[in-house]
Formats: sequence, C-alpha cells, structure tokens
Amino acid sequence: MLTLQPRGEAAMIPRAPCETLPNNPVAIALAQVRFPALPLFAERQHVAPFAESVLRRYPLWSEDRVVNLLVTDKGVAQQQGEPQYRFSTPDYSWSVVFGADQVALECRGPAYPGIVEFSERFCEVTRALQAHLPVHGQTRLGFRFINEIRIVGGNEYSFWRRVLNRNVLGYDAANEFEGVVQNTISELSVARNDGVFRIRRGFIPGGSTVPPRPGAPSQPLGPFYLIDLDYFNEQYQDFNPNFEPRLRAYNDFIYQVFRWVTDGDGTLIAEFRRPRQ
Repeated sequence: MLTLQPRGEAAMIPRAPCETLPNNPVAIALAQVRFPALPLFAERQHVAPFAESVLRRYPLWSEDRVVNLLVTDKGVAQQQGEPQYRFSTPDYSWSVVFGADQVALECRGPAYPGIVEFSERFCEVTRALQAHLPVHGQTRLGFRFINEIRIVGGNEYSFWRRVLNRNVLGYDAANEFEGVVQNTISELSVARNDGVFRIRRGFIPGGSTVPPRPGAPSQPLGPFYLIDLDYFNEQYQDFNPNFEPRLRAYNDFIYQVFRWVTDGDGTLIAEFRRPRQ
C-alpha cells in the first residue's frame, strides 16, 4: 500500500478516511500506458484484431486527434494533436483511446464507478493490447483525475479562500495587491520513490478542461476551481498488463491529496457527500 510519507518521516498530510463521495467533482478519470511506437499503426489491418476485441464493450468507433489543453487567464483553450482511434460506450461515458504509442481508458465523472471496476476495465484493455500487438515495453504509466468544482458562491475567488485548505492556497493576493483576483493557476511536481506526482490547481473563470460529449448541446460553463491530480512513472520497463496494484496505490495517494486540498471550513466535503441530482 502506498503511504503518504517517505520511510522514516512523519506524514505531513493527515490521512482522511476512505469513503464514497456521491457528488464528487470528477470531470474525467483516466489511466494511460505509453510504449515504443508501433511501426505498423497506420495500417488498419495490423491493429484490427485489437480494435475488434475492444469494440465488444466500447462499440462506437471514431478516428480523431489528441486534444492538448492550454489553461490561460481567459479560460481553457484546446489544441489539436496527433491522430488516434477512440472506442466509446453508446452514452460516451467510457472511452478507450488508442494511438501509435499509447492506450488509455477514460471515464467521465458521473459514471466513475470507483477504483476497483476502473482498474479492472483498464487491465482488460491492456491485456488485449498485449495479446494482439507486439508491445514489449512501457515508457509511462499514469493515473489522472481532473476535478472541476462548481458550487453556488464559487464565482468569486474569495469564496475558495474560505472553503479550501489555506495551507495549500498560501497568501491572500486580493489583500496583498489591493484588488479582485480574476484567476489563479499553480502547478507542482514532486518526485517520489515510485513515480512523479503532479498537482495543477486554480480558480478558472469559465469553460472546461474536458471536451464535451459528441452531440452534446453547447452551453456556457461558469467559473470553477480546478484540481488536476496526476501520478505517473516514466521509467522504461517490460510491459506487464496487470496494472491493478499500481493504479490502486496511485488512487490512494491521489484521494488523500484531494481530501487535504478541499479540507477548509467543511463546505466542500458536505457538498461531495450529498446525493447527486
């Protein structure tokens, strides 16, 4: 089990009890494994056996491009990248994304079932990948949760100063600079003994970091607080599709950090615990 502290040192983050949060703010959860690029990826007949195995559970197929996200002071911008295949469930809650050098499983927040089912689904995909394609090594394994917290009162940064952990937020910029904070963004990466943990957080004036579902009506999205938690290992190693233990360990740490960041005056945990409407 992954712990919150290096060996021999006291934990800096108090450990919160694990519990199901029905109204959690997960916008998307995703796991990804990268590997040396497949030389015949562009030839569809070469990847067809793997694609057919994935289609049984994710029957909607499309070819699209990687979406790169750019968070600016004006909101969230999306940039197009390399081509890839996407296999989705009919409601687009779940997707398998397959590129020349990576495969990923995505789950949109309201459908996220918990780490047990998610890790089982991911390993089902990676085992099929190994069975049908010459994937022998991995260059990256990552697990990521993008949380977008939208709540009544959250249109102003002063609200987030109250409901989030002040030890995380630091100084009060509104007082220091005698003005109204319009947006914030902060990123921190920490090298740990089993990978790198990265947190990106901030008050975003509008939009979303997650592309809308295909066919979903366009609607303006107001301000939110972003908590983007990513745990990954980029050391090369032999490909082993049984990733459940590592994903569950990453999940444990990510959950504890999330609870720590949102531990302010109790407003947020009460919001997360109520039934989703």
